[in-house]
Amino acid sequence: MNAQDPRDTGVWRPPAAEPSWFTPAPRLPRPDVRVWPPPAPEEDQRSTSTVPMPAVTNGSVPPRLPWPPPGTPPRPAAAPAPAAAPPPFGAGRAEPPAAPATRSAPERRGMPTAARITLQLFGAVALSAALLAVTGYDALSRFEKDNAHDVRQVAQGQEATLLNTRWRLLGVKVMSPQPENMAPGTVSMQVDLEGTALNEKGVYYSIAPPGFRLGDGTGRTWMALAFKQPDQLSPGTPGRFSLVSSVPKAVAGEVELVLWPNENAAAREIGQALRFDR
Repeated sequence: MNAQDPRDTGVWRPPAAEPSWFTPAPRLPRPDVRVWPPPAPEEDQRSTSTVPMPAVTNGSVPPRLPWPPPGTPPRPAAAPAPAAAPPPFGAGRAEPPAAPATRSAPERRGMPTAARITLQLFGAVALSAALLAVTGYDALSRFEKDNAHDVRQVAQGQEATLLNTRWRLLGVKVMSPQPENMAPGTVSMQVDLEGTALNEKGVYYSIAPPGFRLGDGTGRTWMALAFKQPDQLSPGTPGRFSLVSSVPKAVAGEVELVLWPNENAAAREIGQALRFDR
């Protein structure tokens, strides 16, 4: 056997002249290590005392009693409370909570894109229409407020000017003979008046006559229609209008002619108007 080199690390290598894979390497001797039983712990060198520490009280809390001397039997444990008898079968039992309803597959699916766009479009149109309606109603209310009716009373036989035309009442009378098929308790009235255009703006009454009404003293009115009117009006030339209306027979002797600028103003009773005494 070859001598071991002091610089050897513990792995034996065979001589270069005799290579072999089956020759085991020698093991170096190692010192013994105690594994069992484990070594005893070092002695605790700290000082100990068996004298109990006195209890510090302020006079209100009673001092704690010292530990019982050795040999004292332990105190018996308190007896457990008797268990309550179980309730009878079916009494006091709460019904199990109902399982939450699950949606079906069609409900869980989202709304199609086309349907959603259609609903949004209809909603926008409805909101726009509502906004226009509110705006129009507000504008109409303000117009009616700003153009509250102003009725001027005209004495019998006098003339009055209304929108570029001078008007004069010629007469109000009950028609004779009465038309056929009249409603019971009513009579037909004939009204004649004269209109003179003051300028070019007053000649259009031959095409669109003003609004005519017959009214009594209680505020009731009845429509009067022109069955005769001039074919053409010229500034400074009088034109004659003949009207017909049906009123209750009881007020035939007291109704008066109310003249409005146009039929719309007469229906709404807004703007200026003329009321002729009889």
